[in-house]
Amino acid sequence: MKNVLFAVIASFIAITSINAEDIYTLHCAKCHGSDGKGQTPIGKKLVIKDLSTKESWNNIDYTNAIDEVTGGIKKDNVFRMKAFGETLTTEQISNAVKEFKSLTK
Repeated sequence: MKNVLFAVIASFIAITSINAEDIYTLHCAKCHGSDGKGQTPIGKKLVIKDLSTKESWNNIDYTNAIDEVTGGIKKDNVFRMKAFGETLTTEQISNAVKEFKSLTK
C-alpha cells in the first residue's frame, strides 16, 4: 500500500512540476508546431491559424484562450481541439498559453 501511495505522490509531483515549454512541446506542438504556425500535418488538416506573430494575438483574449485550452474547441459539435482541463492544472494551462504567446515575433 505504501508503494502505491508513493507512486501516486511521485506521479503528481512529476506532473505538477513540468515547465511551460515542456507542456507546449508535449501537448500543443504536434498541432500548432514548435513555431506556432500550425503547419504540421494535423494543423494543416484542421486549418489551424498561424499564431506565430504578435498581430495574430491581437484579437485573442487571454482568459478566453485559457478557457479554450481547458474545455477544448468545438465546431459544429465536433472537437477541433481536445480539452486539457482534466490533463493539466489551471496553472499549467495558463503557463502553456503564455509560452505559446512568447513564440510570437
